[in-house]
Amino acid sequence: EVIDGPVPASYVSKQHFWCRLRAAFAVREVLTTGRTSYILQQDATCSGMGHMACIMRNGELAEKTALLGPIAKDADLYSQTASTAVSTPRYFSYREQGCSFDISDLLDNADVAAELGARSQAKKTVMVTAYGSSVVGNATGWAIDSGAMLDETLKPVEALVKLTWDDCPEWRDTGFVATITAAMDKGYTPAQVFLCLANAYGRALDKHHPCIQQFIGHMRRIAQKTHNKQCWHDLHQDTPRSVRRDPSSDRRCW
Repeated sequence: EVIDGPVPASYVSKQHFWCRLRAAFAVREVLTTGRTSYILQQDATCSGMGHMACIMRNGELAEKTALLGPIAKDADLYSQTASTAVSTPRYFSYREQGCSFDISDLLDNADVAAELGARSQAKKTVMVTAYGSSVVGNATGWAIDSGAMLDETLKPVEALVKLTWDDCPEWRDTGFVATITAAMDKGYTPAQVFLCLANAYGRALDKHHPCIQQFIGHMRRIAQKTHNKQCWHDLHQDTPRSVRRDPSSDRRCW
């Protein structure tokens, strides 16, 4: 009916129409073949952070991800992260892997402070952090968005440090227009800006919701055990029901 019938007048959006039609094709495919080639799509309100809130049973994170009911945008997880970052200048630094960067003085510029405190600026960092992206990973993402070609023979931080703004011709696409303009005037490099921004938003997120990194750390430990080479070897033995022990790591391999 959905596939062959007329489009209801209530579907004024092309996006809604195509989503509806695509879902109909997926349902018909499952009913007729038992399989589907369609990828499950999640609405943004059911994000990775929402899953973490449920698994960790964290009410505060659940509230900020709208799992407990509608929430105003200026009070959600993205806004909370952005406002916490700009109110804590010391977060705008990066002192790891041989670097000692600090761009906190950029917050003295009212336009920069307003830009960095905007919900939209923190959104990308918050979203990808839920899927395990690190400070360096987030900074690298902004460098790529700015049109930079990173040297893949180097470590990620080393590749970032080598960049100049001439290597980032599309830096406006990052959305940090006022920030990067002010940074250029002060002589800050792309590595300094992107790493410090990523660190600031990441620390602001961790301040209110440490359960996120706890969850990510837990999942990483599970992944390490799951992909343990000895476990993989044991899974291919002739005794699948036995419980073997990896003598090198003292881990049980099922």
